[in-house]
Amino acid sequence: MHILVFGGTGFVGLNIAATMLARGHAVTLYDRAGLPPAAQRAFAVHGDRLRVLQGDVLDRAAVEAAIGAAVDVIVMGAAITASAERDAADPETILQVNLLAQVPIL
Repeated sequence: MHILVFGGTGFVGLNIAATMLARGHAVTLYDRAGLPPAAQRAFAVHGDRLRVLQGDVLDRAAVEAAIGAAVDVIVMGAAITASAERDAADPETILQVNLLAQVPIL
């Protein structure tokens, strides 16, 4: 099975990836951030079953391209965990990432 994890290089995404790779599945991680060095070392044993795509979940064309590959399961883990200050300062971005980004994925 091929699993695509949006928000894949965050804490939750990396744990999902580790579990799915350990079970023999292929995993694609999609995130704005690259794969952390510790995860690169830990996942090196999985070879070509792990793919990392760097992109923004708000970039509809990039999201569609990521989904366009042979994907069996999609995990929507991209989210902004904001503080009260960021909630007040940038509610539009938080709403776009945490809620509206799911529309093209669905």
